[in-house]
Amino acid sequence: MFVSPENRRFLPGVPPVLLPGGAALRDVLAAPDGTGGRVPVCDGRSIAVMTTLCVVDGPGDAGSVTQAALSEAEIGAAAGRAQAVRDAGRALVVSLEGQLTEEHGRQGIALLHDGRARGGFVRALG
Repeated sequence: MFVSPENRRFLPGVPPVLLPGGAALRDVLAAPDGTGGRVPVCDGRSIAVMTTLCVVDGPGDAGSVTQAALSEAEIGAAAGRAQAVRDAGRALVVSLEGQLTEEHGRQGIALLHDGRARGGFVRALG
């Protein structure tokens, strides 16, 4: 499934965070453990972050693709994100239903702990 650039956010940090909205991924990602606050590992899934594209794959036919850099001005930031994911060996993928808002981008990982999102750590390729 293609996730439009307007409906995804990349959040800096360790680990880096990909926040896709309206993605079919939400239905196949794990729900976080609300009791311990633990973020699950998404077995059978992988993420490849490049300067131009970001692909979340698995399991089976589930997955998404989104553009990473939309202009020449964004290439440096996109390359930095790709390197951060490779360095960490993983990324945190947090998926929401519907359209993302700027507020969702500010909340980031907290979205996993209030029941609005699903997701977890996804192994990096490359």
